[in-house]
Amino acid sequence: MRDMGERRLKDMLQAEHIYQLVVADLPDEFPPIKTLDVYRHNLPAQMTSFIGRETELAEVKQALSAHRLVTLTGSGGAGKSRLSLQAGLECLHEFSDGVWLAELAPVTDPALIHRPCSPFSTCVRTASAVLWRF
Repeated sequence: MRDMGERRLKDMLQAEHIYQLVVADLPDEFPPIKTLDVYRHNLPAQMTSFIGRETELAEVKQALSAHRLVTLTGSGGAGKSRLSLQAGLECLHEFSDGVWLAELAPVTDPALIHRPCSPFSTCVRTASAVLWRF
């Protein structure tokens, strides 16, 4: 057995220790495991699975590929933050510099919000969070 170390797997709350079974006369060299560790991000592990809203998710992902800034608006509790986090998770492979979450709820000075969303970044802005890449 080959120890592959601890890795963050999709839909798992914490890192899991991974082992590769090595058998004589069978290939034992494979591409790196595609885990959340491979992609740079600070997105929190989600406690629930993402069900439904495929249309909205596809629209957000399409908007992200076409525009530098995407703003999600809606009433409180509509799921804007969860939708943006899911879009960020599903787009990790598209942003080589990573996908980053910046919580904006504690920010009281509006002048500070503009800084992470500079012209050199791509944002997904929600009522309480911004996902951006540089």
